[in-house]
Amino acid sequence: YEHDLVEYHCADPRHFYSQMYKRRLAVMLEALWHHMSGGRLLDLGCAQGNVALLAAESGLESYAVDLRPEFLRYAGLKYERGAFHRVASDATHLPFAAGFFDGVVWGEVIEHVAYPEQILEEIARVLRPGGVLLVTTPNGARLRTGLPTFSQVADRSQFVARQFQPDSDGHLFLFTRRELASVLAQSGFRVLAQCLYATPWVSGRLAFRHWMRWMPSSLRNQLEELTLRAGVIADLVCEGQAAIAQRS
Repeated sequence: YEHDLVEYHCADPRHFYSQMYKRRLAVMLEALWHHMSGGRLLDLGCAQGNVALLAAESGLESYAVDLRPEFLRYAGLKYERGAFHRVASDATHLPFAAGFFDGVVWGEVIEHVAYPEQILEEIARVLRPGGVLLVTTPNGARLRTGLPTFSQVADRSQFVARQFQPDSDGHLFLFTRRELASVLAQSGFRVLAQCLYATPWVSGRLAFRHWMRWMPSSLRNQLEELTLRAGVIADLVCEGQAAIAQRS
């Protein structure tokens, strides 16, 4: 699958898209290991299934769920070990009992959904009280996104016919960190932590890719850490954000 070749299996430490993906994956896995010591994990909108597969290999009972059966077939080809299940399903009507999961990952999907509150309600239903939800999404506060943020859209019904489309072409709107925390709180989740990741030093955005290829990856990583601690500047340049929340 071409996304895996570029994102996960790319060996070039200077490949911007691959480094951005690996930053997101590292943030997600670190959050899961910190907040889940076992139990069942739902990877909702799993795409090629990397998070679900790695979670299964680490000891969690992992459920990969996606609308597209071809993604699930592909994830099955990569399976090696652990408790791993594949389910084709619409996220608004999940075929699981109430409180079935201890954790849910919803990665890079919320910005593709016209009414994320509806899916968050369904996530809350299948998540046990006290269970954790991990959401990742592009950072809507960054410069030059070309898209409105969640609170700037007065009528989201215009997006219904376009929702659930893959890749960045399917982005309907973006979320600032405050907007993401607000929609999670309104859906019955208590936000435990939020973070940013993937500065232009590793994402190549804001024209960095045109003049950064000469820089060693170790120096890029050091500059990334410094930028992440730069407060308002980080909010303006970071590509992605993550939120970990607990079902009330």
